Amino acid sequence: MREWIKTEWHWSLSGVVAGIAVVLAMLIGKNFAIAGAFLALVRNIVNIVNPEYLTGTVFIGQVRDADTWMIAMLGGISLGGFAAARLAGTFQLHGAPAMWSKTFGNSAWKRVTTVFTGGILLGVGANIGSGCTTGAFLIGVPTLSVGSFATSISFFAAAIVAANILYAGKDKKIENLPYQED
Repeated sequence: MREWIKTEWHWSLSGVVAGIAVVLAMLIGKNFAIAGAFLALVRNIVNIVNPEYLTGTVFIGQVRDADTWMIAMLGGISLGGFAAARLAGTFQLHGAPAMWSKTFGNSAWKRVTTVFTGGILLGVGANIGSGCTTGAFLIGVPTLSVGSFATSISFFAAAIVAANILYAGKDKKIENLPYQED
């Protein structure tokens, strides 16, 4: 096997490859809608378990032809990321980040609850806004969508405000992160 497959790629090369993937997806009429892919997965699971439920819901919606593409993409991202990390020898399971532990303690229950709740809220927000951050950044900005630029600026501003509220007055220096080498 070639050596470049067995090493971790530099972020700039990964960015170029991701950009090419976005262009190729757009050329075949598809997009990278990660929040939409999770919703498609839920929609199809609900359709198997209780198909009648889908007829009365607006939030989840009906099963669509595009669901197959989105579920396959979601699976490919997950399996591809895992396989790449294993091949590069960089796969590791990590506990809570040092900044989290210093600020909120080491409770696994608190961490899981916070991450799960945040994920649900992001999914609901993405569904209400008809798109997620991935779509705004990877699809909207390259196509020069004014709405995506406004959304992207809002995401960054909200993240800066939230981080300063959560970690105000805390020791903000984090050491020994494996991905901070360059």
